[in-house]
Amino acid sequence: MDTHYTTKFRNCLLRGLVMAAALAASGGAMAQMSNTNGNYTINSGAAASSTNFRNWLSFSQALQNITRNDGGPLYGGAGISSPIAVDVQSSMLESVSVEFPAVTGSSSTNTITINGNGYTVEVNTTSTASANKPVIRFSGGDYFRIRNLTIQNRGTASPRGVHFYNESNHNLIENCTIQFTNYTSSVTSHGTSAAAYVVFSASTTGTNSSAFAYNGQFDTIRNCLMRTTNTSVGPAFGITCLGSTSLYTNTPSNNTFEKNTIQNFNLYAIMDWYTNGDHIVGNDISRVNAGTLLPASTHMGIRMEYMYGQGTGSRGFKVNDNKIHDLPYSNLSTTAGSSSYGIYATQCYGASVS
Repeated sequence: MDTHYTTKFRNCLLRGLVMAAALAASGGAMAQMSNTNGNYTINSGAAASSTNFRNWLSFSQALQNITRNDGGPLYGGAGISSPIAVDVQSSMLESVSVEFPAVTGSSSTNTITINGNGYTVEVNTTSTASANKPVIRFSGGDYFRIRNLTIQNRGTASPRGVHFYNESNHNLIENCTIQFTNYTSSVTSHGTSAAAYVVFSASTTGTNSSAFAYNGQFDTIRNCLMRTTNTSVGPAFGITCLGSTSLYTNTPSNNTFEKNTIQNFNLYAIMDWYTNGDHIVGNDISRVNAGTLLPASTHMGIRMEYMYGQGTGSRGFKVNDNKIHDLPYSNLSTTAGSSSYGIYATQCYGASVS
């Protein structure tokens, strides 16, 4: 397991100093994105404007006050000054991952809500050069709310759906579909070649890198469908959440994975390790769309390692009411040499497991 050190504080401080210098030079307030004119839109079929982005990259760039890829205008300063909402109005294939670094002004009050409206955002990881590319990466972004969006990776080289790292906190992914359409590899370990629908890792390439701080705290993945749409053994991991080897005994991470449906995986549907206060509740875990392809010889619905529920602010970890079925695959009459574990736990303290 690799260890990295966080850059979020340094980047936020640098961005703050740049903005302060610009503000002093201008002698007045800097404009930021706000809800003054109602919801923004992401629509490739409409012209770029102060309220419409023709691609996801331009929306992310506008939040950072970086020149937009679609040629649309900026707002005078990075960040937001109120809660903002964005309505997705067309499906899009993006050439790069959708990146959400820290956004100045975001908070529990000033949230960034993305209404997917059933549309699709996708990337294509078809070569070694494009491997490890998630569709959406939180690289320090906080207080995002993404709902009703199909998050699709149609690549073949270690695809990922959503990646959290660099202290990306208080985010919500809800009522979304996270799916891989062309992945066929069989990977049975962590690392740069592993695929996952959702990954918490301090590396942009590997699935098992830890920082001193958590990759994400107080994040929630709720009521999402995670699947492969082609015949495949599935990604190594459904959700893999690596916390902090330095903080897990006494500092809460308090992430929640709740009421999700994971329909295909190769090694572990959910792996949660070195965390504190995480909840894995009410998920439906199976390999119902794996066809008759066998997973890793030893595979698990939920694997828990060093999950703690102790320390100031911890809510106690919880693994309750999960339905784990159809392992190693549906209607198999014999074990076929596979060892299936519903829940595997080691070195966990302060628990509620049922």
